[in-house]
Amino acid sequence: MTRLSVDYYPEHWNRERWQRDFELMRDAGVTAVRMGEFAWCRLEPEPDRYEFSWLQEAVDLASHHGIQSILCTPTAAPPAWLVELHPDILPTDADGRQIALGARRHCDPNSHSFRERSMRITKAMAAHFQTVSSVFAWQIDNEIYGNTPSYSGATRDAFHTWIQKHYPSVEDVNSAWGTIFWSGEYRSVNDIPLPGGNPGPDATAHHPSLRLEFHRFVSASWAEFVREQAAILRGVNSTWILTTNAYLFRWGMDMNHRDLFECLDVYSFDNYSHSLHENSFYCSFARSIKPRFWILEQQSASPHAQHEFPSEHNRLSRYTRAVVSHGCELVSFFRWRQCRFGQEQHHGAILPHTGEPGDLYDELKELSRGLATDPPVPSEGPEVGVYFSWEDGWIREIDGSRDYVTVHVESIHQGLYNAGARVTYLFCADDVEAFSLAAPTAVLICPMKMIRDDGLSIALLQAARGGLTVYIGSDYGAKDRHNVFHEELIPAEIARSLGIRVLRRFRLQTPLETESGYTVTTRFDEIELAGAEAIDYVTVDTGGSGSASARLPIVTVRTVGAGKLCYVAGLLDHAFWATVAG
Repeated sequence: MTRLSVDYYPEHWNRERWQRDFELMRDAGVTAVRMGEFAWCRLEPEPDRYEFSWLQEAVDLASHHGIQSILCTPTAAPPAWLVELHPDILPTDADGRQIALGARRHCDPNSHSFRERSMRITKAMAAHFQTVSSVFAWQIDNEIYGNTPSYSGATRDAFHTWIQKHYPSVEDVNSAWGTIFWSGEYRSVNDIPLPGGNPGPDATAHHPSLRLEFHRFVSASWAEFVREQAAILRGVNSTWILTTNAYLFRWGMDMNHRDLFECLDVYSFDNYSHSLHENSFYCSFARSIKPRFWILEQQSASPHAQHEFPSEHNRLSRYTRAVVSHGCELVSFFRWRQCRFGQEQHHGAILPHTGEPGDLYDELKELSRGLATDPPVPSEGPEVGVYFSWEDGWIREIDGSRDYVTVHVESIHQGLYNAGARVTYLFCADDVEAFSLAAPTAVLICPMKMIRDDGLSIALLQAARGGLTVYIGSDYGAKDRHNVFHEELIPAEIARSLGIRVLRRFRLQTPLETESGYTVTTRFDEIELAGAEAIDYVTVDTGGSGSASARLPIVTVRTVGAGKLCYVAGLLDHAFWATVAG
């Protein structure tokens, strides 16, 4: 059965209140509590002077009421004394301004001072709670993400080390990236800038190959930070469950979650989804990263107020039952009580500012009883695999599209969700091969895959020949891993197998409607048939003085072995993807 938890901040409330809070949690069916992620200044008020007694008291009191604890390393919010002693821990924004104390994530993962002090507090907390049996799990840091990377001197030095590790020489960088454009060739690694600020009056962004490599570096920097803390915790108590809480992609997807969670036991994310199909997307994604997944911040009320009017009836219950149906093992509600101070004092919670139980508390109690007596049933719909790539998402951000997550959530996954499909996300050729063996008659979708990957192409073709229906999206294989276009518009072997030729690629100024009534947005490939059958068309105005129009294929299909290969020559709406699920 799924465990219910709450996010609790004992440091925000008088000790006299704690007993009442844990009694209310127990009575509501809560069996776990998450604490500590923003309490570094209370846990270490001065350098190397640790004050864990108050947190120990909260852990013990929770345990007395049958509630276990998930503790957090507090490294997402360094204390004032650390900023004063080591101002180099503060990140620098893209315009060269140092971020100040007062918010959160005011830390640079490439600052040696920050890394060293983070390891110290982690070691001290782990040693203190090593034998406390009611502490069963740890969250490392909080909402790690790279969409606000640092552009500090420490980051520059670390990035140059990264370049030297991944490229034999600066000449190889120049050749791979094509820095001859605008006379940008580097003489040494020290010439390579960080892609921040405005590079000049004739451009809005730095070299696209530089930006892609920087994305890789930022993601890897935070993944290494997590590995360091995980190694400390695991070395102290190997029975602890280790995780961290991932950020929703629509707020930034600069972290490669496959790398971030590689050393952890459970995939966890913070769930502030706007719709049930988005809710389903993140759960399907989580289940694809790790067999076990938790939600460490489940929205209990509006982020803007305790309630919004008109209210969304039973949102807490509906969204929680939905994630449980996907197999979520633990759901922790953000937050237990609405805070009276600080930047999130309007954020809704299970209890309002008064601390007295109300309708959301009653709903939580009813939810707890309902999960025990009437648990939600998992979907038994058709199996669908969807390929997902952080690096291809980064490319679409760099080229200005910024539509990778939107297309996945609002087009592809919404359609599959509406069709009742059970979706598995795939991240490499090995995943495709494993999925095709496990579900040999399923549907597999590979959209927006711009970076050419010969191993993936082989896996997709083998999946189709083995019996799957494989949909390949527009732009397939158009670029290399350095964000440079190939001379071929599509890999020759894939084109021959699909039975098509790609003639031109367009960005659409206005949406198109297919003959079957679906909408094409953003991008469109002009293709011609070379053995495939067209199953849907669009009519487009080709321009010119004659205002000529052409009827062009938008979806094609070709039998390959025991299965089918389809090409989708544009970004189609959720209604189309609902029909694909079968």
